Amino acid sequence: MIEEQPAAADQSEATMLFCWDWIKKLRDDMGTLSANRQEALNYYFADNAANLTTKTNRSQTTVSTIADTIEWVKPALLRIFTSGDEVTNLVPRGPEDVEKVKRQNELINYQIKVKNNWFIILHDQLLDALLLKFGGVKYQWFKKVDYIEKAFENLTDEEFAAKISEPDIKILEHQEIPIQEAQIDPISGTMLSPAIKLHNVTIQYAIEDEYPLIEAIPSEELGFPLDSRDVESMPFMYHVVKREKWEIIEKYGMEKFKEIENIANQAAPVSNDIKLTERYQDMGGISFSFNEKESKYYLYECYYKDPDNGTPKTTTICGNVILSDNKNPYKKPPFRIFTPIKLAHRVCGLSMHDILKKLQDLQTSLMRQMLDNVYFLNNGRYIVDPLRVNMDDFLNNNAPGQPVRGDPSGIGSITPPPLPPWAFSMMEHVAKQVEYRSGVTRAFQSVDVGRLADTFRGQSQQITQASQRVELMARLFAEMSIAPLVRDILTINGLFLKKKTALKVLNSWVEISPDDMVTQCDVIVNVGLGTGNKDVTIMQMQQLLGLYGQIYKIGVPVVTADNIYSAMKELVRAMGYRNTGDYVTDPELVKSVTALVQTLMLFIQQTGFNDPRIVMPLQKVVAAMGMGNPQQMNPMATQEMPTNPAQPVQNMSPSVNPDGGGYFA
Repeated sequence: MIEEQPAAADQSEATMLFCWDWIKKLRDDMGTLSANRQEALNYYFADNAANLTTKTNRSQTTVSTIADTIEWVKPALLRIFTSGDEVTNLVPRGPEDVEKVKRQNELINYQIKVKNNWFIILHDQLLDALLLKFGGVKYQWFKKVDYIEKAFENLTDEEFAAKISEPDIKILEHQEIPIQEAQIDPISGTMLSPAIKLHNVTIQYAIEDEYPLIEAIPSEELGFPLDSRDVESMPFMYHVVKREKWEIIEKYGMEKFKEIENIANQAAPVSNDIKLTERYQDMGGISFSFNEKESKYYLYECYYKDPDNGTPKTTTICGNVILSDNKNPYKKPPFRIFTPIKLAHRVCGLSMHDILKKLQDLQTSLMRQMLDNVYFLNNGRYIVDPLRVNMDDFLNNNAPGQPVRGDPSGIGSITPPPLPPWAFSMMEHVAKQVEYRSGVTRAFQSVDVGRLADTFRGQSQQITQASQRVELMARLFAEMSIAPLVRDILTINGLFLKKKTALKVLNSWVEISPDDMVTQCDVIVNVGLGTGNKDVTIMQMQQLLGLYGQIYKIGVPVVTADNIYSAMKELVRAMGYRNTGDYVTDPELVKSVTALVQTLMLFIQQTGFNDPRIVMPLQKVVAAMGMGNPQQMNPMATQEMPTNPAQPVQNMSPSVNPDGGGYFA
């Protein structure tokens, strides 16, 4: 054992130096990216320092082209991924997994949208991506235990026994209050009545909760090779986590904290190895591990494959101290990264700042020139002869109706040239260049300086055509972040979920157990190119149903009840109602009920069965479903049939609205 300790120490030092070398290299690579991010933030907030420098007493206005573009793109993308009831749809690969995958789909959507703040996560990731080249989210299995104390008084023996038999409890205090002593027969020694006592008890309940935790990670906290294709192929990735003293002690213990506590008191760690100290200084000294202003420690969570055997590992270091060194249970870095304008074969692409920076500078320069000209027209410049004009009146008595003493010929105005028409044309030209470069046109913003579309369809087509690049971003977001994230959650549910979970879905409870976890299924995200908004979907489904009606009249057997049912379900979903069963009925269910009713009717007619508990409800079903005249059933002796029996329900005759859609009776 004594001989193995140096080997372990050597291995730990080798691991630490391996992580240090990677972190230093990635921090150097991220240096130019950090400068780009700072500039992007200045442009986003329309900071004067970000744009052209101008002389004193000139217009300092800054056009917010980048911010306007991002704030128009962001709602369109968020609407796609947050407005629906289901984030994604899981498709089983075999018939034996249909029910399990259906329940698992409900679980994942519940975990994403209820247990995590889905809207805020996507908002932050999208904003980082659109402005800072990429946005990242981190997933991990989260487990916590909350303790609740509750006091109960005057419990009977039965109530007390029921309370202490509940799972996951701990009795903190217990007091017995005698009410009556046991009554015993002095002759026979038998108990006449038992002792009666009450209980005062304080119970601690342990409430466990575990689920996949998803967090949007600031882009500046992530480090990885910028030429990586995707997260899976990254040889090394780190995440900088800020932690306070108590957080480190709670997670890693007091002994580990004492090892790194000296970092806050000196610029270099205590080490007899000169090379180790020099390496630490190369990493930035104290700023590498400790933020003096915030009094927080920087922990570097490193994800990589062991260079010796390729085992996925995760190592957390602070300064020259390894806080943890374990196998990576997720088998890869637990992150998903999205870039809005993807470069081929790279996970990190371009941002809106990269493509609009020069155009914002140009618009700002033109706007400042125009405003300067307007300022000079309203506040002109003058040639003044101080010997013929009272300068005090001229400079300090500049108000309407106030005189200026002196000879009028001593003042001459300098009139700036008027704004030429081409200046406004130039502004319009630059505005069009912004549209071409960003893909966010004024039509997409429902503003067209030329001529607005006269009809809804014309305007919709104009917006659809203009929003193709935004839809491409949505498709990239789905393929780079949403769908892979769902697959990751699918995997970690299979690895870590150990308890049954009950969910309420459409007014009914669904129980999901660890045995229901099916990791081999397909993830479908129905967004992106070729998918319009809900208004367009409603219009298209109405047109389709109208066409079904016309085909039915012609008599061409190409449309079935299942086709119409699917179209109706899609229409109801697009209208915003998830419980489609309340509005349309599965034709297979109708067939089954019809077959059952017909069988019962035949049985009643053949046997003369007259039980009112069956016959009367059956008559109502026959009338409601239009399956014939209830008088065909044998009435009971005491039953009076209605004089005007219910008539069979007539089939609807759909017709096409001349405006292009609609399903009308």
